[in-house]
Amino acid sequence: MKTYYCPKCKTSHDIASDIGAHHLPHVLSKEDLGKALNFSATAGAYAYIENNTQQYLRDVQVFDLLGDKFPKSGHFEGTESVQNWVTERLSVGPQSNEMLYRFFQGHGAGEVDAVRHMNGRLSSLLYRAEFPRDTLGHVDPSTPGYDFQIVNRFTGEIVEKVQVKANWSSNPAAWKATLDKMLASDHYSPDHTLVLPKEVADLAKEMGIENKIVVVSDVEGNRVSAERLTEMARNGEIATEGAITLQGVAERVGQGAIVGAAVAFSISAIGNYLAYRRGDITGKEAFKRIGIDASKGAIVGGTLGGLSLLFPPGAIGIGIGIAVGMQIRRLVDIAYGKGAYEDILHSMGAVEASIEVTATGVTTIAKSTSYAQLAQKHTIGVLDGFAASVRSTNQMLERLDEFKKGGNR
Repeated sequence: MKTYYCPKCKTSHDIASDIGAHHLPHVLSKEDLGKALNFSATAGAYAYIENNTQQYLRDVQVFDLLGDKFPKSGHFEGTESVQNWVTERLSVGPQSNEMLYRFFQGHGAGEVDAVRHMNGRLSSLLYRAEFPRDTLGHVDPSTPGYDFQIVNRFTGEIVEKVQVKANWSSNPAAWKATLDKMLASDHYSPDHTLVLPKEVADLAKEMGIENKIVVVSDVEGNRVSAERLTEMARNGEIATEGAITLQGVAERVGQGAIVGAAVAFSISAIGNYLAYRRGDITGKEAFKRIGIDASKGAIVGGTLGGLSLLFPPGAIGIGIGIAVGMQIRRLVDIAYGKGAYEDILHSMGAVEASIEVTATGVTTIAKSTSYAQLAQKHTIGVLDGFAASVRSTNQMLERLDEFKKGGNR
């Protein structure tokens, strides 16, 4: 969304056009542009952190599950043992990939993704998905005909049994072989719920399989997941202790004065913010749109070197800046006059700092000691409170929408 309705001309302008820039103050004051910038920084950082944190949590859960399922193998006792096992298997030949994929995707990620999907539904307020366990308390990989169960949170009653197929092959014959083998099993039950990738789910329906079917991912996504987990294991980059720690999360989203990423403030962000102010979209929808747009293709690592990033007060401690390109700076100068950009930063209380990459490859904020000290002080509080922030964000946006409905701006 890169246009707005101009009340002076009584027509729509492209924000990036000369007339669109000149007439922008008719719909957005200089102070309001600062609010849009802050809104975009928060939305972009929120989307980036959520995506990266969720990926990290999933990785930990995958290897935690494998260690719990196969404790006697010794393969999943620690990062080094997994790495040695994978290296040894890969030295045998490329055919070992499929065997590793069966572990990492079939026994691991496919089931973790299915459980996370089930526990992310509204019904999870009453029911939870959990793995069955043996007498020693380990996850039992040999339960007949199903992989996990849905349990009533209040009574403990098992209300649903779920079988997962996490196919990664692109060969339709392999999909059919999976379903035929399942149907031929003595433990098959039409009462069990099936979690299948999209292509296999479509085939199951064509074959007239009557089980309840839940679609999670597709075969291409499963292959990418299997390859990624195998490569992580080979490189010794996995967390195998099952400890989802603040330190682990912090390393994924940036901590202290280390810059994790830069999200972008774009023309479309201004357009979406204006649409929100007009009431064309809700605050929740604007937050989502801007967050996706700002975090898409985020700049990370060494490529941040030489950039100048903006850090609004709310972003202090999360190690994520917002990149404001020359197109936006030109727009601000045209719309509000020379020097307006610096005025906006000052009014926001934002810090702008250049970025440098050290000889060791660490990306830091250069020449900004005060920022570094402040960031270090707030890092743990920001990350520790992130879960609470996730829960409260929707409520905050809903309150903003109600506030606007009352005629407030």
